[in-house]
Amino acid sequence: MKRSSEALQAGGFKVVSDNDFVICYVRFIPEEAIIVICSTDEETREVNIPVNIFGIRHFNITEDLFHNKLQYEYSGASLTMKVPPHTSYIFCVPCQ
Repeated sequence: MKRSSEALQAGGFKVVSDNDFVICYVRFIPEEAIIVICSTDEETREVNIPVNIFGIRHFNITEDLFHNKLQYEYSGASLTMKVPPHTSYIFCVPCQ
């Protein structure tokens, strides 16, 4: 995957959430954002991701690259993900 994604090879890096044993970071270039969420928590948590700062204007992804179903609310400026215990997600979102 790293060889096929410019965002993973040379993109920017920003931690957008680090709470309750759940971390979320984004690797990004102007054309795409790779969002990674990892939970080691014992409870389901919500992660708020300010997707508008990466140029993401639309979000309609239903599953991640591992085919895990995503549970979220999208407001246009932010994405609020429900993250079950001990779950990880990685997904690619086109920007602008």
